[in-house]
Amino acid sequence: LVGSEMCIETEYDVTSACSFSLYSLIGTQVMSATLEGRGTLSVAGLPKGVYVYTLDGKAGKVLVK
Repeated sequence: LVGSEMCIETEYDVTSACSFSLYSLIGTQVMSATLEGRGTLSVAGLPKGVYVYTLDGKAGKVLVK
């Protein structure tokens, strides 16, 4: 996370578009996008907190400061 942008870099080779979703800790989807390779998403409109993401079925978490 850099400033109000979140840089998404996958650990596997993404040669085609993949689905990205960001959820609050209570399970509400707050963002979705289609990414290919590396992508940058703005989180400027999101409140501070911890969010959970899925990227083509793989899950992780991110802290928005």
